[in-house]
Amino acid sequence: MSDIAALVTFLTGGPLARVYPANAVPENPDYPYVVLSLAHAAPGPATSDGHKSTPKRIVARAFARTSDGLEEVCAALDSRLNGRALPLPGSPVAEFEMSTDVDRDAATAGVLGSLMTYKF
Repeated sequence: MSDIAALVTFLTGGPLARVYPANAVPENPDYPYVVLSLAHAAPGPATSDGHKSTPKRIVARAFARTSDGLEEVCAALDSRLNGRALPLPGSPVAEFEMSTDVDRDAATAGVLGSLMTYKF
């Protein structure tokens, strides 16, 4: 199972009823839903021996039709990821990194969205 598939399985349930890997969202999805992708974060500072670590990043983009729905999904994401061991090799722990303000997409009949990232 790929890392992204493991994370989708790990997160799906309860308020996170619909979690999709990037590029796998149905054409007309039910709301709310979350889109997950993985990226590399910027390299950290070098240690005294010159080693630099490059953490990975979970990028979670949440979408909902109401602000309450979006808040519920974002809170569920945070409670399942922040400070938790992930079901990935080595059981890394996710650490909240940042989130964006809520935005409204006029092209999709006013769907609300927010982006959250977690490094591990």
